[in-house]
Amino acid sequence: MKIIKFISTLLTIYLLSNFCYADTSDKQSAPKSIFIKLDSGKEITIKQNEVVVEVPGIVCSFCSFGLQKNLSKLKYVDRSKYKEGIYVDIENQLVTIAVKPNEKVEIALANESIKSGGYDAGKAYQLDEGGQLITNYSSPVKSESKN
Repeated sequence: MKIIKFISTLLTIYLLSNFCYADTSDKQSAPKSIFIKLDSGKEITIKQNEVVVEVPGIVCSFCSFGLQKNLSKLKYVDRSKYKEGIYVDIENQLVTIAVKPNEKVEIALANESIKSGGYDAGKAYQLDEGGQLITNYSSPVKSESKN
């Protein structure tokens, strides 16, 4: 009988301690990555602090060198990842840009860099701070007019 009373006391203490120290906040952390399906039917992963851009027509690694060089010059690129911050997936015709934490991504500048490398940028995908998918469509940089 003493053993049962002892075990029930321990169980009560355990349950009360978990209840008192339990995290009751409803906050959920943002996902670090998500899977999406492209219009082509291919599934890709979009990670936090990365932008994935569709680049139709990129078919060889030599041709992608200029693209990597142009994109890696952007101020928000995290050059410590991939090759100078850029990964080119020739098979799926995608470019992944590693982004420095807390940096604002200017998709129009990335599109302009891709264009200067001889390609047209397609859709760009990224996650916001809350882990929600943002899809951007290609748009050129607005030139400042000189008077």
